[in-house]
Amino acid sequence: MSNSLTGEGTESRAGMDEPEDGVGLSRWARVGRGLLWFAAIGPAIVALIVVGAFCLLAADWWPWEDNSDSGLAFISLIFAAYVLVPAGVVWLIGAIASLAGARLRSRWFLAAPAVLVFGAALVIAIRFLVPQDFDDSEVELTEFAQEAHSREEGSYEAFDPPRTIGHVEVDSVETRPDGVVLLGNADGSAFFTSYFWAYSPDGPPPLRGDEEDLTHLGGPWYSLSRSW
Repeated sequence: MSNSLTGEGTESRAGMDEPEDGVGLSRWARVGRGLLWFAAIGPAIVALIVVGAFCLLAADWWPWEDNSDSGLAFISLIFAAYVLVPAGVVWLIGAIASLAGARLRSRWFLAAPAVLVFGAALVIAIRFLVPQDFDDSEVELTEFAQEAHSREEGSYEAFDPPRTIGHVEVDSVETRPDGVVLLGNADGSAFFTSYFWAYSPDGPPPLRGDEEDLTHLGGPWYSLSRSW
């Protein structure tokens, strides 16, 4: 009778010593498992949010009224670094703890790097596949500039929000007294520098005041910048 009870007690204790799926783990052990799950999944979620934001920037589509320009992209890079670095530290500590013998399967720690690698490839693909450059919009820009060229010399008009012409966004149009039409590049401007496309059928437009960096784009088109 005594041996039977002893045997059953021994078998019962042995079962408690080998918990499965967290059953029978102490409270601190369960907390540790929860922290490891957070270290694996949390950074992956952060990476997914960052990748989504940069996909929107790459496609030049921002869900708010403000235009997504080079300045916004630079600020987004800084913000992403502030978010990804702490998340990366959490991920690294969790991955080391998992590989050191924690019960959480280490394959979950592949989620965050996979999201970042796939996201980087997706952002690059969007940037090259979605038309949003001058060359993709030259026909529409030429038609718009020719219309502006027929306006009164010295006229100026700003667009807020920017006006989409072809696959680019223009935030202003100016017809100079010398007949040159300046179109403000809403996507290229950043901080204290604005960039323009200059429509000048009569040859290179003369630079005025703070205008600089005149570049011939082909035909009657040139680009220039203006620093404030």
